[in-house]
Amino acid sequence: MALKKRIKEIWSGELVRPLIYKLFTRGVLSLLVIKLAQFFMGKNAPKASALCSVLGAVFVLAAFLAYLRLDGVDIPQLKLPRMKKKDPPFIRRDMIDDVDTPITTFDDLDRDEQALTVLITDAVLAVALLALGLVL
Repeated sequence: MALKKRIKEIWSGELVRPLIYKLFTRGVLSLLVIKLAQFFMGKNAPKASALCSVLGAVFVLAAFLAYLRLDGVDIPQLKLPRMKKKDPPFIRRDMIDDVDTPITTFDDLDRDEQALTVLITDAVLAVALLALGLVL
């Protein structure tokens, strides 16, 4: 019950865009990992259902770590180095000039909002991959 109350305290409409981006990115990367594992293992590769189940279990563990992070435990988060984005020279104006509301990225969120976004993403992907593992 405390988790539900905590989620309601943190949740806001500006978390939707980072949640969708993170969900799509991690979902596509997990499917890519499954196909690459099948490709490189060759004839010894396990079925796609087994790989989906393993990745679903990994996302369950990641969701549990995000829950602990949301609960206040200081678990360092893996931050990959990112290159600075350079705008092409033909762009004269930004997309934000046409929209009244500013775009919120994952890096703009505070620590609790990031933990909540990761928790929801990992939980959704865990359920989806475990269900896919049962169906395949």
